[in-house]
Amino acid sequence: MRNVGDFDRYNHTTHSYHGYDYTIKTGIRKYYPILVVFILATLFSLSTKVTSIDAIPYVPEEFLNFTNGIMGFTFCLLAMFKLFDIASFVEGFESFDFLTKRVKIYGLLYPFIELYLGVAYLNNFMPLETNITTLIMMSITLIGIGVTTMVEKDLKWEAIGTGLNTPLITITIMENIAMIAFSLINIMTILK
Repeated sequence: MRNVGDFDRYNHTTHSYHGYDYTIKTGIRKYYPILVVFILATLFSLSTKVTSIDAIPYVPEEFLNFTNGIMGFTFCLLAMFKLFDIASFVEGFESFDFLTKRVKIYGLLYPFIELYLGVAYLNNFMPLETNITTLIMMSITLIGIGVTTMVEKDLKWEAIGTGLNTPLITITIMENIAMIAFSLINIMTILK
């Protein structure tokens, strides 16, 4: 029978890269950090945007405030993790983002753009323009991931940095799909 303390030994794989040993979580454990970010962002949004007892807002304005809160907090939290080790982030991001491959400064600016979008969502600043920017930015990155994985079959996905041992590709795909969906819903709600 396994002890509770042995749990990590069975859910990690150790690798070596350029002389450094690092550990990548395997199975569902590797997704834990990103799930925590999305859950916290949702809870933060519920606690700051919804004033009634109803957990899910149904009025379009309340729904827009709720989704803006989720997107704003998510962008801010993920930007924070990327800024902890921006050099590692840019190196990993460059491996699959075709815009960063061509214009390296975009990779350096990406966490700051995310932080700006997060603050814009939280302050409801230029909502239509913010959602369109998000839709374009996340779509470009998601397309880049698709193209890169088709071209480079054995691509090694980097971790987000020292803050999280979750592969950057996992975070990027989950973040982009969620943000594309929310921005489309917000655009349709705004234009109603």
